[in-house]
Amino acid sequence: MVNDIAVQPAFLRVQLLPVQMLLVVVTNVLLIFFPLPWNTAMLASAYTALMLYESRVGERNLYSLAVLGASLIATVLTGLRLWNVDLPLVLLVYNVMLLLASVGELAGGGAVADEADTRQGSPALLRKTVWLWGGIHASATVLLVFILVAEQPVRSLIYLLPLLPLTGVVLTLWMHLGGRARPLADNVFDTGDYRFARIAPTADALRPFYQVFVREAMPSIRQGAGAEADSIDALVSLKMSLDRDNWPHTLFFAAYRGNEIVGTISCMLKRPGNALGFEVAHSSPLCVRALCRYGNVLEVGRLSVDRDHRYGRVVLQGLLRCVIEQAFRGDAAFLVVQSFLSVQPVYRKIGFFPVDERPSYQLGIGIAITPMAFNLAARVVCGASRTDATDTISEALTPYCAERYFKRQAVRALFGRACAWKLSSSDIVALLRPAGRLAHTDAGQVRAL
Repeated sequence: MVNDIAVQPAFLRVQLLPVQMLLVVVTNVLLIFFPLPWNTAMLASAYTALMLYESRVGERNLYSLAVLGASLIATVLTGLRLWNVDLPLVLLVYNVMLLLASVGELAGGGAVADEADTRQGSPALLRKTVWLWGGIHASATVLLVFILVAEQPVRSLIYLLPLLPLTGVVLTLWMHLGGRARPLADNVFDTGDYRFARIAPTADALRPFYQVFVREAMPSIRQGAGAEADSIDALVSLKMSLDRDNWPHTLFFAAYRGNEIVGTISCMLKRPGNALGFEVAHSSPLCVRALCRYGNVLEVGRLSVDRDHRYGRVVLQGLLRCVIEQAFRGDAAFLVVQSFLSVQPVYRKIGFFPVDERPSYQLGIGIAITPMAFNLAARVVCGASRTDATDTISEALTPYCAERYFKRQAVRALFGRACAWKLSSSDIVALLRPAGRLAHTDAGQVRAL
């Protein structure tokens, strides 16, 4: 299992978010449905404990200080009967204090100014959150002033006040945890001279895709197909016929230079409730069912780059971005691939590791492949390892994707769910091979099946 000591401080800071949102709900319930000064005293106790915990994990939060200060003031004044106040006035004090806290955060006195760990949230996202809550408290303040100065106060308006912070809770959790990766506009984005786009899963649209893939992988495919498929057209038709049943469940992406396809990649998401197997059957009894208990699995395939466009990493990074964004959208914790032996070094440099060092063979065509896996959750949560991966994955990860994915993993850990990022490569291999020892057959036997 992966040592989680290094990620604990960041995890603890992220896990504060649902706790803070829960306390917002508790605050409204106590203030409205419990009598003074008992409600403010309970809030003072709760936020004292929260601030001690925040201090322990290195969090600075002016909102907690504002609620604690308002609770102490209201408790002392009402408890000692030094101030004849009612609920609207107490709520006004709270909202004014929280509005001042928002101003302080925006002025740089709180978490917005701390960019040390962007996995907790990018400065832009934190600033949007502060603006959201500042608007909520400003609206509540205006509403309370109207209630207090009106000649005939409408007390029922007080019960509308909880809707404002409750809306803020929902929006905050969605912004930080529930928001999906920013979608590709029309499934298209540009990087330098290259355009990356999704391809419709139809025979006519995919034929150019397969022509590039087969052309670059021709030695590996011919090695399995034998003399019956000597031409590219024959190999393209053979590969398309073998893959056709999986097209409805597969996403295809291509890199274009002008109107010419110069790179290909595809992916298929596997959840516990859908078909659980590798896209192309092979001689090794691998199964992703056990691995899916820890997170969804995204199978990557058909990776190829035209030999004239392999200089630099622009095309490879763009193709990886396509599938990694799909992994984040599908909340996938792991990537798996059936790699041709000739492409295995490329996947190793990216960070994939072989499930078994001995080659397996795809049924029906006999191509020698190596099943490989990659722990995307560990890569995002624990960061890069110089011995395990290059910066290719890091450059393909968009901050918008990574920070939300990191937070989801932290919340799962808070509620005790299986933590995918803690699995080591040997753990993943054991889960992928529930039958134990892999069975191996030679290419001739496989082709005859």
